[in-house]
Amino acid sequence: MKKIVALLVIVFSIISFSSCKEEDPSSSKPSYTNISLKDAQMYVGLERNVVEDMLESKGYFFKPFFVDALKSPPPYYSVVYINSDNTVWYELLFTLETNIIFQVNVFKKSIIRNYSISNYEYCQRECILATNNNIDYQYTGYIYEAYDSQSEFQNFFDANKSIIDYCAEGWNSTNISYGVAFIEKNEEISNVNDTITIVQSNKYYLLKVGYSDLTFFKSMDIK
Repeated sequence: MKKIVALLVIVFSIISFSSCKEEDPSSSKPSYTNISLKDAQMYVGLERNVVEDMLESKGYFFKPFFVDALKSPPPYYSVVYINSDNTVWYELLFTLETNIIFQVNVFKKSIIRNYSISNYEYCQRECILATNNNIDYQYTGYIYEAYDSQSEFQNFFDANKSIIDYCAEGWNSTNISYGVAFIEKNEEISNVNDTITIVQSNKYYLLKVGYSDLTFFKSMDIK
């Protein structure tokens, strides 16, 4: 169970939301602000209700989604808070035993590829600096295939970042995990009138950065 939870930082569990605020790449004002590893780290270890109040004070609101836990209760639970234009959201993971946040995943949605790739590189550098080549961290990367060497991953990423549709990296120690991921998605929107249904496909890009500290996951099976 411990390894499974640690890998949640690198596994890209997509939560679907329906709208994305239009971005204007020609605007003189910056239309994209990077999300950061620090955005995830700052809430880990805090009590769930405190974090929810902090996010609500920043304009985020609770996004309900269905979790069937009746037959087999999960070892942890998660809640999602999203901003008003559905472009940034926080996934908070906690156990009912402690109600303490042990993992936070931050997502950002964009219609401009270069923005998301640049943000990926920004968060990637943060993760590398945080782990600082510490041998206690095991590295895993993925672009079409798995990598256990960050330098090999980086070489392929640099040569193909203009065309890749998915990549992810994770740095996992016994208790601490860092992760960053990028994915290209197509979102289908149906417009229905009296005579015809028009399905429009819009491409968008999703960036995720996550941080986990399993010392706050007290009920975990560590066998």
